[in-house]
Amino acid sequence: MDQVDMWRPFDPRPGAHEHRTPAAGQRPRTPAATRTGYLRSSSQARQVTRGYLSALPTPPTTATVEEVLLVVSELVTNAFRHAGSVTEFGLSCAGDHLEITVGDNSSALPHEHTPDVERCGGFGWHLVRHFADETNIRLGPGAAKTIRISMPL
Repeated sequence: MDQVDMWRPFDPRPGAHEHRTPAAGQRPRTPAATRTGYLRSSSQARQVTRGYLSALPTPPTTATVEEVLLVVSELVTNAFRHAGSVTEFGLSCAGDHLEITVGDNSSALPHEHTPDVERCGGFGWHLVRHFADETNIRLGPGAAKTIRISMPL
């Protein structure tokens, strides 16, 4: 379920994302890969994501990697299409879930369109929500928003 203003931001304190012994059968928390204002394309976001996933102690399956890359591509493409740029991009792994954070300079909330194969586009938010276990949107400051989703690895 979507939530507005229920976003837990990346914790920048030293050691906040250090390795902790995971519960049986769970992946350890992996330090976040966070960048601000450097992405020039969704292709670049996919490349960063692919590198991040391959460096995990237990890399996800090929199918999971493809799902993650699709979600990253949709979020970043929408930020460029509707806001003109990406102001924040982050990846972090906690247990068996990946958190993806994408920020932009638009306060317009994403919305789902009724699927229509005759229309070009409009399926991205539906796909993001399909793969995400949790979707959070934080508005502000100003005319900006940050979308954070969590999806299983």
